[in-house]
Amino acid sequence: INANLGYLDAGYDKFITADAGSNALVDVRNERELVHAPGWDTFLGAAYEVPVAGGSLTLAADVSYRARTYLEVNSSENLAQGAYSLLNASLMYRSPDAQWQVILGGKNLTDKAYRTHAFDLSAFPGVELGYYNAPRTYNLTVSYSM
Repeated sequence: INANLGYLDAGYDKFITADAGSNALVDVRNERELVHAPGWDTFLGAAYEVPVAGGSLTLAADVSYRARTYLEVNSSENLAQGAYSLLNASLMYRSPDAQWQVILGGKNLTDKAYRTHAFDLSAFPGVELGYYNAPRTYNLTVSYSM
């Protein structure tokens, strides 16, 4: 079993920008959130190995959680990513001589869609762009070591 619990209390000391109306310099640090700095980030994983046919079979799974995250410097609420959780799992067989290994795995098993990064171009040309993660994926890996 392995676990991780992360807490981050981050912010800007200063964030100086020009006011759109008067063009005067203003400090907007209280109106901006640090990019890619969620307050909470957690992970819990477990693996269980059993002997099978002289080799071993390992079942592994993990779940992670990430709190609300701002993805670009203007702290656009439209582009902010809400909290989400992800689930991954795998099944691995290792041969008795440990030379062969076969792994069947899956990532993002709940097929959660979430934004990974974004660009606020609302001032010009008037759009906000959000880029999303990979959907649910599966993999099969076969390896041989000499």
